[in-house]
Amino acid sequence: MPSVTHIDEALRQLLAADADVTMQAGNRIYQVQAPQGTALPCIVFGRDTQLKDPFTDLLRSNSLIRATYTVSCISDNLLEVRNLTRAAKAALQYKTTDIIRLAVVRSDDDQQEPSPGGEQLPVYRTDLSVEITYSTLSKEAQTMAHDIGQGTYVTFGTIVGNAATHYKVNNVSLGGVERDVVDASHLLTSGGKEYIASEYYDPGELTLEIHHDPSLNPVNLLTNVGTAQVVSIVFANGGTSTAVWSSYGYAQSFEASAPKDDMMTGSLTIKLSGNISI
Repeated sequence: MPSVTHIDEALRQLLAADADVTMQAGNRIYQVQAPQGTALPCIVFGRDTQLKDPFTDLLRSNSLIRATYTVSCISDNLLEVRNLTRAAKAALQYKTTDIIRLAVVRSDDDQQEPSPGGEQLPVYRTDLSVEITYSTLSKEAQTMAHDIGQGTYVTFGTIVGNAATHYKVNNVSLGGVERDVVDASHLLTSGGKEYIASEYYDPGELTLEIHHDPSLNPVNLLTNVGTAQVVSIVFANGGTSTAVWSSYGYAQSFEASAPKDDMMTGSLTIKLSGNISI
């Protein structure tokens, strides 16, 4: 079986989404080869070549690739082939999707072949040469938000936030989010051990690397605040958007350092409690 890339699937979906194509060929759109006994008319497509030298998309700052596909419209009826070819060409010409940046039908070529098995009725085929321009990023990479950490901040108590009166944070680290897995093996267990997952999970710890500000009082959070405080992590999430993770937490530990001729720094660890809401 041929391997299917996200570009192949995007091309198939572009054809399958066209009402005129599906009215004539139904869901009979195949990569490389139609299964034996497939009803006609149908469409078969496959990649011919791929340009070796990518070029750069100046608007999105990633490389693009051009590849040539042959899209074959096949039937034992010449009129059906011509109608299906027109529909397929209209479905592809100058179309774009989230994955395909541009599809261009460059040419078409009529073919006539003997029918399999030696029957007298011929099989007609028109080949469309289609140039597909697509991104070198995977489908997942194109749809997933990604960004550097700049702009991320945490709110907790009265000393951590995004205001001038709060600690300046250099790094946010969330770790230790896990749940126990219990050994459920018994006397009749054979081979590998059996396990079941706990119904609870540990929401972990949040560690902030900060610029130490002696005017703020983190010790108060460690000694005098006995109730869980709301903790919110506001992540940069691509461009100007954000994603907020929230929980409750307690100040667990604090460290500070005042080196000679260098920035005073510190770290604050917050033990999360309860669910993390995303």
